Amino acid sequence: MADLEYAGLLYAPHTSAGRLPTDAGLRLFVNGLLQGGALSEAERASIDGRCAAEGRSVTHVLEQASQTLAGLSRCASLVFAVAGVAQAAGNAAAGKDKSAVCAGCHGDRGQGIAPNPALAGKPEADLVKALKDFKSGRPSVMHALTAALSDQDIENLAAYYASLK
Repeated sequence: MADLEYAGLLYAPHTSAGRLPTDAGLRLFVNGLLQGGALSEAERASIDGRCAAEGRSVTHVLEQASQTLAGLSRCASLVFAVAGVAQAAGNAAAGKDKSAVCAGCHGDRGQGIAPNPALAGKPEADLVKALKDFKSGRPSVMHALTAALSDQDIENLAAYYASLK
């Protein structure tokens, strides 16, 4: 506890009070909730398969979970999946079809061609963020190449390159 106080993550409003999180402590906690590992292709396929077997989408399952929690707790509930982590949003096969334009600079398997970085095996969420940043950023070669991509195209490309090792 003393270490957390010293780090500025907890504080005691007065001597006899318990400790409360500071803004920085709360932010660290919330950021930790939002972190997660990327799902493997097998995990994605399992989630998609289970949902398909029930005739429901991942979004529908999350909505149903939220309604169930709200009913059981008699409180408002929120169930969400962080983009690119818990939702199987990107389709690697569709991303491979879109990747031809990337191959000239990043290699046919995303291995990178100097001075351009390798894309293969990077976390899907990082690739999605980078592509969206290029799309909305200042004019550049990457801005021009990403301008015509839909959000689904971006997620598909990210899924494809993340699946490569």
